[in-house]
Amino acid sequence: MKPIKSGRIIKTGETLLLLPGEVWFGTGEGVLYTLLGSCVAMTIWHPRYRAGGMCHFLLPSRPGPQPAMELDGRYGEEAVRLLLQEAAAAGCDARECEIGLYGGGRMFGPAADDPAARNAALQVPQRNIEQARLVVGTLGLPVAKEHLGGAGHRQIRMSLADGEVRARQTPLGFTREALLRVAGEARAPSR
Repeated sequence: MKPIKSGRIIKTGETLLLLPGEVWFGTGEGVLYTLLGSCVAMTIWHPRYRAGGMCHFLLPSRPGPQPAMELDGRYGEEAVRLLLQEAAAAGCDARECEIGLYGGGRMFGPAADDPAARNAALQVPQRNIEQARLVVGTLGLPVAKEHLGGAGHRQIRMSLADGEVRARQTPLGFTREALLRVAGEARAPSR
C-alpha cells in the first residue's frame, strides 16, 4: 500500500483532503487538509522552493515481525519515510525544511466496558506521538511546530502558498453528525 497523491499542483482555492495512510508533497496555491483523532500528521515546508507536504499515519508501527515489503503510509516511520522520499524527489533537502507534528488526541473517554481494551485504546495516541518525535529526532530534523495530545480531534490546514499550518482542536463530545459535516465541508470546493 503506497497511497501517494503527489505530482499535481494544487490550484488557488482548491483543497486536497488527505485521508489516513496518505502522503502528498508538491507545490501550488491551494490547501492540504486532514482530520486527525489519535492519528498523527507531519507537515514539511521548504521556504526557498515554496514546496510542502503532509503525511497522515494511524499507528506507530506495523504489528509483529516486519518482513521486507513496500512502505505503508498507515505506519509512523514508513509514512515519514514516504513523505521525505517525495520531498527528495522534488529536490528538497529535509534538513532545510520546517517540520510540524500534529494530532495524537485521545478519542475515547473512560466509558469502555473492558479495562484492557480501554487501556490499549488510550495508549495509541501517546505511542503515535512518541513515534513521530522519535523518527524526526533520529533523522536530525528540527521540529518548528507541535500541536499534540489532549482530548478530541483536530482539523489541520496547510497553505501551500506560504507553508502556514493552522490546527483547530475540538474536544471530545463533538457529535458524529457534526464531524461528518466538517469532513463534507473539506471536500466541497472552496469559494
